Amino acid sequence: MSAAEPGAEPGASARQGPKRGVGGRARGLPPPWLFQLAVTAAFLGLLAWRVDLENVFTPIREANLGWTALAMVIFPLTRPIDALRWRLYLAKVGRVPYLSLLGAFLVGNLANNVLPLRMGDLVKIQIVANRHGLSRAGLLTSRAVESVIDGVTFVLMVLLGLGLLGVVVGPAPLLWALVGVSLLGLAGALVVGRLLAREAPASRLVGRLPARLRALIEDAWPRVRDGLETMRDARLFGITLALNVASWLVQALAFFLFGLAFGLDLPFVAYLGVTIAANVVTDVPITFQNFGTYEIVMLEFLALQGIGREDAFAYALTTHVLANLWVVVLGLAAMWLMRLRLGEILALRTPHPTL
Repeated sequence: MSAAEPGAEPGASARQGPKRGVGGRARGLPPPWLFQLAVTAAFLGLLAWRVDLENVFTPIREANLGWTALAMVIFPLTRPIDALRWRLYLAKVGRVPYLSLLGAFLVGNLANNVLPLRMGDLVKIQIVANRHGLSRAGLLTSRAVESVIDGVTFVLMVLLGLGLLGVVVGPAPLLWALVGVSLLGLAGALVVGRLLAREAPASRLVGRLPARLRALIEDAWPRVRDGLETMRDARLFGITLALNVASWLVQALAFFLFGLAFGLDLPFVAYLGVTIAANVVTDVPITFQNFGTYEIVMLEFLALQGIGREDAFAYALTTHVLANLWVVVLGLAAMWLMRLRLGEILALRTPHPTL
């Protein structure tokens, strides 16, 4: 224990709290990536306990390469749809060239593969903000709106799969809880989008804030309102929702083709449940690159459909690895074509020409 410095008040070091390391994280606390790796190891251990690993590689070796190749062609078609959807969310925030937005989206997906807690979403925002001068407040709000639309799509898929087609897509209590959360998120976004004033309110509380913080709020307020345009414009809401449903259906088609490759005896509608499971896992990043959680959720869903655990795990592992392979390839290609540098992502203000 080091001695106190001359003139220091007794006990001052104790009151300063824990020392903080790089990025303001208190020393002694594990970094997020270490926590995710530990949880990933735990889930993979659970998988090894629940599945006979010796019998997993047989269905992988016997998978039909033709159906697998076709599924690999279909899978990345969701990316252009998602980038177009993001462009519509930014209708009032600012106009960005479509290819540049697609590139930022692909790089952000790559970053989500290597950074914890979906920090790749912040990478997407940084690229667009620095290259095209869009407000970060508006971009962050558009990301929140995207989550709301994802929730609405989830509700529609659950109702379609469970209510109309009779597909068991998971434990009913969990499903209805997620449906409730999604509908509450939609209601909240609609209310805020409709009622949020164009300018920050001149309240006594805001007036007591430091001048710099007050100026930040006053500047960000209308940008946040712009980011909520989808919640006010019924036509824009309908188009973005239709695009999101289309993206999920393309995923379902790719999962169906993978199912044909593995000889899974399931109708196409069952792959709506596979798509729901994949998107829920992706939106809740508990483990590193979702390894472990994706496989367990997919395994349990397919087991509900009567698929053997070894075949289900082989399917889950293959779809996960090949989907991530596309993410890496497309993300690296986008970085190269955009001539993207790490410093540009980290900078808060970069006078970079629009590409």
